[in-house]
Amino acid sequence: MTTTATPAGASTPTTGTPAVAVSETATPTATPAPVTVAEVTPSAPGTPATAAARTPLAAVTARPTAESAAGGGYAILAAGFYPYTVLPDESWTIVSGRTGVPIDALQAANPQAIRPSQWLLTNEVLEIPVLPQPGWPRAAVVLYTVQPGDSWNSIGADLQVSPTLLWAVNPALRRWWQVLIAGDEMIIPPAPAWPPGR
Repeated sequence: MTTTATPAGASTPTTGTPAVAVSETATPTATPAPVTVAEVTPSAPGTPATAAARTPLAAVTARPTAESAAGGGYAILAAGFYPYTVLPDESWTIVSGRTGVPIDALQAANPQAIRPSQWLLTNEVLEIPVLPQPGWPRAAVVLYTVQPGDSWNSIGADLQVSPTLLWAVNPALRRWWQVLIAGDEMIIPPAPAWPPGR
């Protein structure tokens, strides 16, 4: 079927198929920005915190140089923000408690999510600023490569991160029965040590 453009004011024969204008402009494609790899270890005490700079979320999943830790491969990413997918019944207070980022900093980074009701929407994606504090296991976002036998709980225990936080930060890895597959790449955010006091 051939589609033709009809000039304004011209009569269109009735054939059962309306005439529509067809645009031949190409849709531009975006190229993800490169991710820089920091020269620090994930648990380095006294690592200076850098000011948060927005890093495209697409860049957080790029594959930088891998190192070895916690039985698997990981790489430290120089990301100023990381994505967090809101889970059912979560509020600003719960997200703040999970990530260790104050509510005012969360809201400043996510003005689109501020509502008069103060509710967050399930599956809404927030940008969490990287604001590590002294005593946290890591001062940077880590890209971890899942190893055979890994689970959400074992990775959480090894890297001192709540499995629920991992779940919220890695929605693409959520599968039936919470199965992880060797080779999956998981974002590990800086957060307060879990379990607390460990």
